[in-house]
Amino acid sequence: AGPFSFDAKLEREAAPETCSAFETLMPFSSKIVHVRWSGEGVWIPFGDRDFGLGYENHTSHPAPGQIIFYPGGISETEILLAYGGLDFSSKMGQLAGNHFITLTSGHENLMTLGNLVLWEGAQDIAFFICLITRTNLTRCGLRSLGRAGGVEFLSSPCRVCLALSSSHMRW
Repeated sequence: AGPFSFDAKLEREAAPETCSAFETLMPFSSKIVHVRWSGEGVWIPFGDRDFGLGYENHTSHPAPGQIIFYPGGISETEILLAYGGLDFSSKMGQLAGNHFITLTSGHENLMTLGNLVLWEGAQDIAFFICLITRTNLTRCGLRSLGRAGGVEFLSSPCRVCLALSSSHMRW
């Protein structure tokens, strides 16, 4: 997101339907913009797009580094990343979104990313899913930085890259 990379994991057990719907979007690119009502967060608007999702693992108060998916209804469908204090709301009032991704590293860059979007405007974001194999590393434009504890560490020229290795993703 913007110039930053984060490690993350899909919350498959807590939000299986949301994770499945999100994976159908891959590869996906958009812009993140700053939230208007909720506090310290950035979001990807989807307008009135209907993914056929209900609520699962939903919250109005995602912690910094948690990503939620709002399936629409009262407000437009969206994905939101909390980078600080957040009370998920719209002009119609408080909302709840499905917590489906949790960042596992890079938290030290969240506030900087949020302020970048706040003060400099929308930033590019792109999501790619790649299986971590030597063949796919090159095809996806990824470069291996080595392995530790069975996890492949990657560097990517793209803004966001999700590489699946069991339950871990690399952004």
